[in-house]
Formats: sequence, C-alpha cells, structure tokens
Amino acid sequence: MKFLILSDLHVEHGAYPYALPDPATYDAVILAGDIAPGLAGIKWAEDVFDKQVFYINGNHSYYNRNINKTLIKQKVFLDKNKESNVT
Repeated sequence: MKFLILSDLHVEHGAYPYALPDPATYDAVILAGDIAPGLAGIKWAEDVFDKQVFYINGNHSYYNRNINKTLIKQKVFLDKNKESNVT
C-alpha cells in the first residue's frame, strides 16, 4: 500500500502555497498534524481527497480551543457523516 503523507499544511491561512502531490498515485492519505484548527482540517480533507484519509490532530488543531471539546466535536462530526472518507 502506498501512502501520501502530509503535515503542517495550515490551510487556515489560505490555499496551500505548493502543489500537492497527485493523490491518484497513492492508495490512501495520512494527514499527520497541523492541517487546520478544529473541524476545518477534516472538512478540507473531505473536499480535497477522494480516497481514504487518516487524520491526525496536531497542536494547532486545538489552537485557541479546548482540547477535549475539539475532540468531541470532531468525533460527533465524523459519526454523523458515515460516508466521510476521513478517519
């Protein structure tokens, strides 16, 4: 299995300034932290990738947020969106 591994994209600051590798050449995507705060990174991943995404929170996922509340919101969001490609 071939993984596309990305981290520290910080998409909350606007479009990612570099071209992302072509996800079509990978079997799955691992987003390894600091994609965007709160739910924004998960929603971005759902929009950008059409394959399985393994989402790992980074320290900026909780920026200006309560860690426990953020984790609960993410879990509830993903539980409600059973068809989400994000895990």
